[in-house]
Amino acid sequence: MAKKTLRHEGDGQRVWPGRSILASLIGLSILVVGSAASAEELAPIDRWAEMARSAPQRMPAIGVGVLRDYRGSVDERLGVPTFLWAGGEAARAPASRGSAEALARSYLNKVASAYRASAADVDGLSLHNVSTLKKGSQIVQFRNEVAGIEVFRERMSVLVKPNGALVSISGVFGPSQEVAQRVRDTAGRAAMFSLSERNALATALADFGFDAQAAASASVSPAEGGYSNLSIPENLADGRMNEPVRMRPVWFRDGSSLVPAYYIEVNAAQPGESEVGAYAYVVDAKQGKTLFRH
Repeated sequence: MAKKTLRHEGDGQRVWPGRSILASLIGLSILVVGSAASAEELAPIDRWAEMARSAPQRMPAIGVGVLRDYRGSVDERLGVPTFLWAGGEAARAPASRGSAEALARSYLNKVASAYRASAADVDGLSLHNVSTLKKGSQIVQFRNEVAGIEVFRERMSVLVKPNGALVSISGVFGPSQEVAQRVRDTAGRAAMFSLSERNALATALADFGFDAQAAASASVSPAEGGYSNLSIPENLADGRMNEPVRMRPVWFRDGSSLVPAYYIEVNAAQPGESEVGAYAYVVDAKQGKTLFRH
């Protein structure tokens, strides 16, 4: 069975064939397989981009207000900066240099309002990695997480010089504290993620001609990185799936709110086809609707 090649990011996140509509916002590297889309490929879906286009946000002005000492770019659909290059007072070295993480959070706090976020939202960002470059500069990477669950595609990177001065800020994040208040306990989280993993899987597999019984019969086992592996019985896979489906809970941005959802990775062939298509999905964990497919 022919299969499109996939590769993985260092943190275990798969990178999927094709170019994600908003991949540049979070610095993900996407592998493009093939030079033209075939007729069998499923059309991309991105409810986040569609919602942003239908209800455009007020644009923060680069060089004005909290961004007066910055140059950079703003995403017109989302109305938030995607890259900020510090200058003037924003690029001045601090009087005392704390940890790279503390410095990075302080710089994010100064521009949080441009992302329609608060100091509490910045404090809620989860530290992902601190990398030290050859000449001593450091890249501090954060993920936006609520109750230990990542917000899909929301990551920030802050580059600081050896003396602690800010160089640049890149990525996208938004407010999350309203949801954080509602999922402080296990019961609150369970109420929001009311759709089962198997039911979410059924939504994705329907695109490949599988009936609901295939997903309902899937065995579930834990995997690295907060994922679950879901394996379809061979008699129901019909020779069209050659590896388990990976799945994990995520939040999906809907304006200032977050929708509980499942991120799903599927490798499957359409009925009568020999080539396996590799797709990433995000499925609403309450209503079972496809929010993202690529």
